Amino acid sequence: MRLIQHQLQQPLTLQPLADWHHRSLMYLPRWRYPLVGYPVGLLLVGLCLVIGLIEARLLIPFSFPGLLLLFVVVLVTLCWGVGPALFTMALSMLALDYLYVPPFGILGNYGWNGLVQLVTFAVVGFVIAVLAHQREAARVRALEARQEAILQMRQLEATFEAMSDGVVVYDRKAQVHHVSYAAR
Repeated sequence: MRLIQHQLQQPLTLQPLADWHHRSLMYLPRWRYPLVGYPVGLLLVGLCLVIGLIEARLLIPFSFPGLLLLFVVVLVTLCWGVGPALFTMALSMLALDYLYVPPFGILGNYGWNGLVQLVTFAVVGFVIAVLAHQREAARVRALEARQEAILQMRQLEATFEAMSDGVVVYDRKAQVHHVSYAAR
């Protein structure tokens, strides 16, 4: 009971969240920082729009033009996380609404068919972003656990070597695994 009261008296801080975010960024190369994902998402949506417009003018158009934009959302999510993915999804929805959902060139003036396309795109993009975020969080936890295991292993080895008694560690088959410095 005292522990609960003590925890309730402490002010709510964002420090644990900031620490987790800092640790997760430690394991990323610079090109995978989330802030890089926003301009990359913007550029990829623009590239998809150019490809979509060229494809619509020269070739047989897709039945659902948002497929290429959804692929961009997946790519941005896997590389840069949930924030840039949601930004990319919002840009993609605006592009779909303006260019591909009839009536063309007007935002928000569409029928049920257009609404179903946009809602489907939004739901799929959101689910992909959440699942990829969970995958990234699991990856960071695994890296942290690995680093912690390596640190504990090094501490154990240092302790083992610093012992003044001679110690030999062997398994059930009588195979020697470790010999301390004093035993050597």
